[in-house]
Amino acid sequence: MDDMIWFCDDKRAARASLKQVVARIGAEGLIVKPQRQIQPRRGGVSWCGFRIQPHRILLSRRKKRAYKAHLKHWQSQWLAGRIDALALQQAVDAIHALTLPAQSLGFRQYVLARIPPLEA
Repeated sequence: MDDMIWFCDDKRAARASLKQVVARIGAEGLIVKPQRQIQPRRGGVSWCGFRIQPHRILLSRRKKRAYKAHLKHWQSQWLAGRIDALALQQAVDAIHALTLPAQSLGFRQYVLARIPPLEA
């Protein structure tokens, strides 16, 4: 693991917990990189396609755009006859799976409600 994010109530608590983490990791024979950031939490942190906030994880704008683009791509492949219904279902399942770590149900419902149903 090379990245960690955690939230504290204030800078003093963040520094104290960071000191404990560095000591614990050092006791295991591991090294913590000297580059560390302590930032205000109000906006959260963009990380790996998600917007991480103290009490929730959201999709980033980029991941939302990719979600829509992937859905359109696989539906066009199916409509063109390049893949069968099973392959389409598997692709859509994989696209949905990428959004599951985030609170994304409302976004997915919004997007899927605007896509016309596919007819076989």
